[in-house]
Amino acid sequence: MYGIAYVIIPAAFTSLQEELDRSLDPFRRGGPERFGWDKLAFEDAEPDLIRLFDAPLDLEKQATGGLRLGGIDGAASYVVDASAVLKEMDRRGVSRWRGTFRDAEPDFDRFVTRFTRYKARDERAGGYGRWLNPIGRWDWWDLGGRFDGRISGGKRRSEVGRSTINSGASSGRDLVGGLVTALGGEPALQDAEIEANLEPVDALAEAARLGEDHAVPTTVVLPVTPDLEDRDRWVTSIEWQGGVASGVRRSLGAGNDESFAQIVTRAYGRCAGWAAAGVAFHF
Repeated sequence: MYGIAYVIIPAAFTSLQEELDRSLDPFRRGGPERFGWDKLAFEDAEPDLIRLFDAPLDLEKQATGGLRLGGIDGAASYVVDASAVLKEMDRRGVSRWRGTFRDAEPDFDRFVTRFTRYKARDERAGGYGRWLNPIGRWDWWDLGGRFDGRISGGKRRSEVGRSTINSGASSGRDLVGGLVTALGGEPALQDAEIEANLEPVDALAEAARLGEDHAVPTTVVLPVTPDLEDRDRWVTSIEWQGGVASGVRRSLGAGNDESFAQIVTRAYGRCAGWAAAGVAFHF
């Protein structure tokens, strides 16, 4: 899925790439391969595994060789080891399996290691799960990207789909979006990207006052300042990413009944004189 973030940065900067990296890097998704242990939190998978253990399943082998998961919600389905389930269905000589995992394997720990992605309890936490950046919000991002020009009210570039200012190479980016990652880029191309996707915060505040749609993005990323913790800088309408956290409301002086658009307007007021960059992010 994709969202558009307006990343608030100083109005004067030397490198837009460096400013965006500094603001957005704390929100990169990842685990021990990318972050130190002090930046990670354990995501406990046991509640999903317990629900999966007893869920009434309707599993079907597809003609393409994939597995259709029926009776399982999104969170629980993520932990299923589809290849292991298909192997068990082949052993049974069936293309459809109805019942519960408990029926096939009554021992919970053996069920987990046989039919889910978790093959052992985590040594540090003592449970099934993984260590992740708890404020991870994106897999990759591009300046403008599919929302090129939105922040400036639709002033799109003539050449769209190639961003020289981005989060770097990503196999997921290439697979999903077919985007080309340019490490340098011609100055003229980069200037056009910046012109279309950078706007004074004061202009956004006025657009919000007038009720213009482009003034309210999916997410506003507040600037890096000593008085704000990173977890309180990501102000989003995406509920499963935390929505508008209580710490954000406190820092902006927003009431619990204020809408996301009202909170965005407060953020613009807090950051008068700054600039905002429109960044497409994948999550």
